[in-house]
Amino acid sequence: MLAAARKSLILFTSRSKFPAVILLLCIAAVALLEMLSIGLVIPLIQSSTIGLDQTGISAKFAQALFWLGLGAGPLTIAALFASVLVIKNLAILFLSYAIARTVALQSAQARKTLFNSYLRDPLEYHANRNSAELLRNIMTGCGQTFEAVRLLFILSLELLLSVAALSLLLLIEPKMTLVIGGVLILGSILFYRLTSRHFRYWGQKSLELEGAEIKWINEALGGIRLVKIYGVIAGFTKHLYSFARNRALYESRAMTAILLPRLYLETLAIIGFVIVVGYALALGKPMSEIVALVGVFALAAFRIIPSLNRVLTGAAEIRKRSPHIELIYHDLLQKREGFRPDLSNRENTITFSKQIELQNVSFTYKDATRPALSKVDLVIQQGESIGIVGPSGAGKSTLVDVIIGLVRPSNGHMLIDRLKVDDLIEPWQKHIGYVPQDIYLMDDTLARNIAFSIGDETPDLNRVRKAISMAQLDDLILTLPDGLDTMLGERGIRLSGGQRQRIAIARALYGHPDVLVFDEATAALDNESENEITMAIRDLSGKKTLLIIAHRLSTVRGCDRIVLMGDGRICDIGNFDELYTRSEDFRHLVELGDLIGTQGGRYPA
Repeated sequence: MLAAARKSLILFTSRSKFPAVILLLCIAAVALLEMLSIGLVIPLIQSSTIGLDQTGISAKFAQALFWLGLGAGPLTIAALFASVLVIKNLAILFLSYAIARTVALQSAQARKTLFNSYLRDPLEYHANRNSAELLRNIMTGCGQTFEAVRLLFILSLELLLSVAALSLLLLIEPKMTLVIGGVLILGSILFYRLTSRHFRYWGQKSLELEGAEIKWINEALGGIRLVKIYGVIAGFTKHLYSFARNRALYESRAMTAILLPRLYLETLAIIGFVIVVGYALALGKPMSEIVALVGVFALAAFRIIPSLNRVLTGAAEIRKRSPHIELIYHDLLQKREGFRPDLSNRENTITFSKQIELQNVSFTYKDATRPALSKVDLVIQQGESIGIVGPSGAGKSTLVDVIIGLVRPSNGHMLIDRLKVDDLIEPWQKHIGYVPQDIYLMDDTLARNIAFSIGDETPDLNRVRKAISMAQLDDLILTLPDGLDTMLGERGIRLSGGQRQRIAIARALYGHPDVLVFDEATAALDNESENEITMAIRDLSGKKTLLIIAHRLSTVRGCDRIVLMGDGRICDIGNFDELYTRSEDFRHLVELGDLIGTQGGRYPA
């Protein structure tokens, strides 16, 4: 538990560590108030029965009251006792709120940091992590980790309250307190040692099963069409229930075990109470002193037993959450150590007016046996249209991913107007518009989808309309019931493939990019839709620098140059006719695409 506690506290940001220290000092102050409230019990009982004892704590207490000019009557002591009790309880209430607020805000900050870091991680990182894991870490992992932090503060408070009560009892009756305190402390340690391993195991299994649940839900909802068509609803449901049921069983065991400390400590408390009474009677103490002593021990037990119960349950809960803590500790601390500053607002850091240059660029994916790119040299002039073709696995998408900054080269450099952009990726991405094969659309209005407006951001409608016109999307707007304010549905489910593709082109044009990238933008379209998108691309030729990945060579036929890729290398570069004349591999691709006989012209009519 100590290791988990240390890791969870390290996750506090530098700015939040000062409030955490203040909270710990407040916890210590509340413990002193607790000691005072319990210490007032003996004078209160004695003053109400036989009068204050002339020796010991009561005598010193009476002297203090007289020194303050308050007197030592029963009403004064009762009023003082009530005042201390009220102040202490109000302090505990305020402290509990302060702890909850501090930890909740820190949890929100951790979610923000982790989410932001995941989004900034290179594409290769996401290729090796399941999105269900990342979702679980952000939504559940951070909450569980900082709930452990809250429990740690509460545990510290309750532990200090117990120590304060035991310290006072040591002053009043040292021998008896040592015996009873020893039984409680050793019993608590023994209980934790016997159960902590089980709590960690239950927490680990719950963590794994929760990730599996999220993964199956994402896969089922993400492939809802196939799930329905192939009739596998029952299979997905069965698997999800299996994970949910097993997780529920582990959680139920943990919840039952959490009740054990209270039952265990109550038993010890009763044994301790019998020891107190028996010990006092054996010593032949007067009944008035026994009553006062029993009253103090009873009040202390009333305070100590619930506190120790919360300490043990809190320790068990922290132990149960330790798998979450270790995951978040690893991810969050790793993100802070490898922190990359947000340069997205430094728009003037990079200008693009001449060329993009790749110098000896290589890239290898993690655990891959061969490089995806190997010693690539390429110069793209501003305003050129470049087609990128080749068989599957040739390195086409990886080449473009390097150019647009989604992956960082393992070796070599990319230069924009002769400036290296290794640490200036985000400013460079401000110059890029991107049209993928699989179009992502938000469940929002058409205007906000084109502007890709997030949250409260308001789209610039003039820019939206200009992008719509350039993407030849005007006819679609006329058919929509609410025009630019039409809701598109989740993932644009109400639109055709061609419509979604043209919306993606409009989105890419909205930011006035210098470079437009089409990544298999027509691969999933029918011939008519492909022709429409190709015509839209043709109209942009010369106005923008175009990078077009395509399997269908009709899309790249009119490009200024075509880059032929193979095995991660550039095999040849030239226009369509040049490559068809001199490259057997290119001719093979053309024959597969049935483009022989349609070589004239830059684009299909």
